Amino acid sequence: MKAKQALFIFLILLVNHAGAQKQNYKWVIEPQFDIGRTFSEGMASTCTNGLWTYIDKTGKKLFSRNSQICFEFHSGRALVKENNRFGYIDKSGKVVLDINYKDAYDFDKGMAPAIFGDTNNNPYWGWIDTLGHVVIQARYQNVSTFFNDTAYVCLNGLWGMIDRGGKYLVEPSFPNRPPGFYRSLMLIHENNKFGFRNAYTNEILIPAQYDNADDFKNGYAKVCLNNKWGLIDMMGKVVVEIKYDFAEPFSDGLAQVTANNKKGFVNKKGEIVISPRFEDTHPYTEGLIGVKMNGKWGYIEVDL
Repeated sequence: MKAKQALFIFLILLVNHAGAQKQNYKWVIEPQFDIGRTFSEGMASTCTNGLWTYIDKTGKKLFSRNSQICFEFHSGRALVKENNRFGYIDKSGKVVLDINYKDAYDFDKGMAPAIFGDTNNNPYWGWIDTLGHVVIQARYQNVSTFFNDTAYVCLNGLWGMIDRGGKYLVEPSFPNRPPGFYRSLMLIHENNKFGFRNAYTNEILIPAQYDNADDFKNGYAKVCLNNKWGLIDMMGKVVVEIKYDFAEPFSDGLAQVTANNKKGFVNKKGEIVISPRFEDTHPYTEGLIGVKMNGKWGYIEVDL
């Protein structure tokens, strides 16, 4: 009888452990890369022994480049860095915008910020389109990429915000970069606490109660209390419990969370989909997640 009871208890513990350590995924591309970046537009850049190679979702090698770094494809263009200069390639690996920019960022909705021309004479940022045509003149000392269709710009040492047409939403008047806003929600910092207000009416929507916080992204913001992170929605409701060492906003319905130096994922109900177990991870995009295990990167598919 005691043996049966012991076996029963063991089985219960085994089931509970399996439930706690959720592993709802399968390997699509086994860990093998020194670096593996996020899939975008059906391709991902990987690096092994210094050689960058783009692969498809089956792991098939498409083309390689001897670059310092190769980034993700956006608007049919990928940013690459070679000889300490930046340029853009197309999906065949052909250079379509000369690798001659001192600095540049990824394309987003057909626009990318870059420093134009001879930087000794014109060390300013502006925006180009996928053909290299100037769409916002180079006049800024610093910029951000567009987020929620707004970008930060620094003119004569003062920060403001512009829309995609280059029109000022906030005139350059801040010595430090101002907080962004998402659907009127703007981050505030009062009495060493963070919250959110209406950017147009100044009405406090989420009281300043967090030790740290970040701008809203896709309807969610990461917040910190007592050195633990979680996520809230636009009503201020906690959707991912504030108990993790770190948390990132949702991407395609999954959010990265960190516990004990390991990374995993939760869904919008706050439920663990993959228990923290990886050394590093990328956001969930296009049905795959780049993950690092035993020092190598591979890609997994999640069973949702």
